[in-house]
Amino acid sequence: MATYKGIQGFTVQSLSSDPTASSGTVGKLWYNSGTGKFRLGVEGGGAWASGGDLSTARGIGGIAGTQTAAIVVGGYGSASGPPPFSNTNVTQTYDGSSWTTSPATLGTTRRTLAACGTTTATLAFGGDARPPGLQAVTLTEDYDGSSWTEVNAMNTAKSKFGGAGTNTAGLAFGGEAADDSKIAATEKFDGTSWTEVNDLNTARHNAGSCGVQTSAMFCGGGGPSIQTTVETFDGTSWTTGTAMTTARESGGASGASSTAAIAYAGYNGPPGYTTNTEVWDGSSWTEVGNLAVTKFQGYMQSSGTSAACLWVGGQLQPPAIYTAGTEEFNSPNYTTQTVTVS
Repeated sequence: MATYKGIQGFTVQSLSSDPTASSGTVGKLWYNSGTGKFRLGVEGGGAWASGGDLSTARGIGGIAGTQTAAIVVGGYGSASGPPPFSNTNVTQTYDGSSWTTSPATLGTTRRTLAACGTTTATLAFGGDARPPGLQAVTLTEDYDGSSWTEVNAMNTAKSKFGGAGTNTAGLAFGGEAADDSKIAATEKFDGTSWTEVNDLNTARHNAGSCGVQTSAMFCGGGGPSIQTTVETFDGTSWTTGTAMTTARESGGASGASSTAAIAYAGYNGPPGYTTNTEVWDGSSWTEVGNLAVTKFQGYMQSSGTSAACLWVGGQLQPPAIYTAGTEEFNSPNYTTQTVTVS
C-alpha cells in the first residue's frame, strides 16, 4: 500500500492537540494523536462569534473605537432586561474581551445619539434626551478618557442619525427632528464648532453609519419605507451608490472609509428582522456569515473595520427586550477541519 510520504514526499507531523487556528495554520496538515484524526488548517469567509456582555441590557446609544478598544455611551434599556426601559448616561469601554464601566457619565442622559473617536477621545452628540416622546437635542459632549465636557452644540437638533470621524473631525448626518420629520442635513465638527455642509440625497433615519469626515457611508434606513439605499460622502457632497442586497433599518455598519465597509442586522419589514451581513469592497456588496442572534436597535455607528467589528446590545425579537450581548465579526475566519481518509 502506498504511504502518504511516498505520494507527497514529506511526513505528516504528529501533535498531541490542535494548534490555535491562525493564518499560520492555513494549508497545513497534521495528525492529532489525542483524537486519532488527521486535521487541516483552513481559511473561510467572515464569521461572527460571542464577545463579552455589557453591564446592562440596552441599545440605541453611541459607539466608537475599534473591536479591541471600543466605547459605548448612553442608550436605552433595562438592568433586568424586561420593560420598563429608560435612558442611560453610562459610559463603558471594551478591551476585546470584557466591558468596564467608567465612573464618568454623560452630562445629559439620552438615547439615539451618535459618537465618534477613540476610548480616550470621544465625541457624543445629539440624541433623544427625555421621555415621553421625541426630544431631539443639539447637545455635544467631549470625553478625554476621564470626564465628559459640554462643547459647542450642533446647529440642528436630531436623533436616530448617523455619525462618523473623530472627536476633532466629526460628522453628523440624517436622522429625525423633534417633529418626527426625517432629516437630510449634514454637519461637520472641527474640534470647536459645527458647520452645515451639503445634505444627503435622501432624508432618512435609523441607518448604519461609518467612516471618517472625508469618506463616510450611510447604509439603509427608514423614511418612510425601509431602504437598501447607500450614500457615500467625500468630504464635500453625498453620492448615491450601489444598494445593499437587504433592506434594513436600525442595523449597524462599520468601516474605516467609504470603500471598505460592512452592514449587518436590522429590521427589514414584515415578517421581521434580519441577521444578514454584507461586506462592501468599494465596488459591490457580498453576503458573508450571518449574526448568531436576531436583534436590532443595537449601537449602530462604526465599531472597527469591515474585517473586525462589533455589534453591541440591541433589542431581541422575540421577545421584545434589550440584550447585553456582544458579537464580534472577524474576516477571514480561521478554523481546523478533520480530514476523512479511507
